[in-house]
Amino acid sequence: MIDGGIFANDPALIGLLEAADKLNQEIEQITILSLGTGCGRHIIKKRWRPKDLFYWLLPKPRLLDMILDSQAQITEQYIAFIRRIFASTGKEFGYLRVQHDMGGDTIDLNASSKKDLARLEAIGGELSKSNLQKIIKFIKQ
Repeated sequence: MIDGGIFANDPALIGLLEAADKLNQEIEQITILSLGTGCGRHIIKKRWRPKDLFYWLLPKPRLLDMILDSQAQITEQYIAFIRRIFASTGKEFGYLRVQHDMGGDTIDLNASSKKDLARLEAIGGELSKSNLQKIIKFIKQ
């Protein structure tokens, strides 16, 4: 179950850097359509602490979910930061992120039941319908 998603849950930043560095692409020539797989919502309050370590690990791996979501969120922040830097020099690259907010109702990383797969398919269908015009406009630019 270990793959690029553990390290690069949102590989947009890696793609941007490799296109610019390894493929010698000018930043204005780069366009990234980033399709997410859903993000959860993890809230930690200073006064609230789980009773023990097992809360983070069993029965749902909350700690892993938080790490993966955090990695994707920081990637979006880095992309936004890089876009601001380039915009200040008159350069920019195209970037669009399409992501579903799962709220607190996430689907386990290794879920494969018919119910979970049907839910993922429904989420994907809804995302494509609600973002189709935005994606088409983005691609045409």
